[in-house]
Amino acid sequence: MAASPARFASLDFEGFRALARDASLSRHEKVGFPDDYREGKEDAIFRDVLAKLGALNRRSARVLEIGPGCSDLPAMLAAHCARLRSELIFVDSAEMLALLPDSAGVRKIAGAFPQAKVLPRTPFIRQVTMMTWRTLITNIRVPAAVLPSLIISVFFLLVYQASLSGAATFFLRGQSYLGFILPLSVVSAALSGAGVAGQSIVRDIENGYFDKLMLTPISRAALVLGPMIAGAILLVVQTLAIVVLGLIMGLQPVTGVVGLLALIGFALLLGIAFSGFTVGVALRTGNAGATQGASFLFFPLSFLTATFVPYDLLTGWIKTAAFFNPITYILDAGRTLLNVGWDPVIVARGLGSVLLMGALLFFWAFSSLRARTRRK
Repeated sequence: MAASPARFASLDFEGFRALARDASLSRHEKVGFPDDYREGKEDAIFRDVLAKLGALNRRSARVLEIGPGCSDLPAMLAAHCARLRSELIFVDSAEMLALLPDSAGVRKIAGAFPQAKVLPRTPFIRQVTMMTWRTLITNIRVPAAVLPSLIISVFFLLVYQASLSGAATFFLRGQSYLGFILPLSVVSAALSGAGVAGQSIVRDIENGYFDKLMLTPISRAALVLGPMIAGAILLVVQTLAIVVLGLIMGLQPVTGVVGLLALIGFALLLGIAFSGFTVGVALRTGNAGATQGASFLFFPLSFLTATFVPYDLLTGWIKTAAFFNPITYILDAGRTLLNVGWDPVIVARGLGSVLLMGALLFFWAFSSLRARTRRK
């Protein structure tokens, strides 16, 4: 008597182990399919697999099959790999692997992947690097996703310098207004460009690639950090362009080249922080519109601070808001580097603010990944 299809619903590793031990089931039923679903169709299935996975047709390759089951398909794969002199590794429960014949060139490893020890685990730094590089390449191929934030930042820098630099003589006491306003352009680039990292996640979710990544043994922290760091690197490139434009416009940083490098370092950390927010939204919603809209939620932070005048000249509620706004201390550090010099207290305060933002928003992104994992 055929097994009920309901028996094959919601199977996990232990469920398949139980099926493998049940002698009353056919080979198709042991892998979770009623006989009428697979009987006489496995030749066509295998041809379709070979057509879609061209790498299987390479000679002297290493093939890893996770959860092969015990139908005719693993035997077909073993014969195919033998013809091509390829090594084949089967990872499944000991009960399921015992139902497969032993063949030359086939290695069986019992265990639930990725707990089964198949190959050495890739170092964490290498995993983050691979995810960062992939995200960078994906975004570089779509310049329209990166250029708008750069254009906006350059526009603000030109407009603010042209319209407010004359009035700045009343409160900057001989300091450069260009050095005062340029860090704000960096913050604007970070805010407007933060959505790039989140959109990369959304694209992977929409095309199903992210779910495939979740099935691999890659570190969950690397899945989050890769896009965040890629977003930060793109911000650094934009910051370099803004700094070059500032130098052309006459910027003369008091701290010289080292100060400019410190400002770029702040941009890198700021990019990681803001990218963490949009990555978290992307993971929770999987929606491009929501992710892009979320990047604009931080824009009020760039105005609830000492945007156009020093903090000491603010009054009332806006001064209170600026006091609690971490952007205030990041702007202050950047302006000090360009216009005043090496003030360790102000620079350390700005560094602490951006590091705290980065830690909190990474936690937000990581918790969003865990929430998405639970839903799946």
